[in-house]
Amino acid sequence: MMTRQLAPNTMYIPYSLSNIPLPSKFNYQKMLTARMEQLLKNMRWKLYWFKKKKKTPQQIEVYGFKSTSYPPSMPEIKKFEEELLEMIPNIEMRPMMNPLQQRMKEDLNKMKTMEQVIVKADKTSNLYLIKPEEYKKLLANNITADYKKSNEDMVDKINIEAAKIARSLTLDGRIEGM
Repeated sequence: MMTRQLAPNTMYIPYSLSNIPLPSKFNYQKMLTARMEQLLKNMRWKLYWFKKKKKTPQQIEVYGFKSTSYPPSMPEIKKFEEELLEMIPNIEMRPMMNPLQQRMKEDLNKMKTMEQVIVKADKTSNLYLIKPEEYKKLLANNITADYKKSNEDMVDKINIEAAKIARSLTLDGRIEGM
């Protein structure tokens, strides 16, 4: 087997960076809870608009901006919501490890303890190791080469103009300022 020669300050990962490592039980439950809450929120909105028999958000032009408000609690689906959320802590997980997953887990743990930042700097699959201060400096230099820093007055001016436009389109409850 031939070993790959690495240039200084480079890192080699022998598998695709598109591979997804298995989450921990805690992270899995956290993601599952968030998805279930989103499902319940969508169900509440559907029921709310069905009961109201009024214009639904699809009939009002919102230009793709989602509502930031939460739907009211619906007694019709309260029992369903409680039972659905009670299922999350009762999920049993079996250990699932294959050599690839084990290697990714080890590599991730190693990366978490590193003192350097891992950067993908070009079109190759090369990963470079660089000190965080140096990375921040390079990033700032590259950004400010094309863009200039602005002051708070300019940001406020833009926010005021954006707020006027949002109010005129009745989107002021859906858009956040910069």
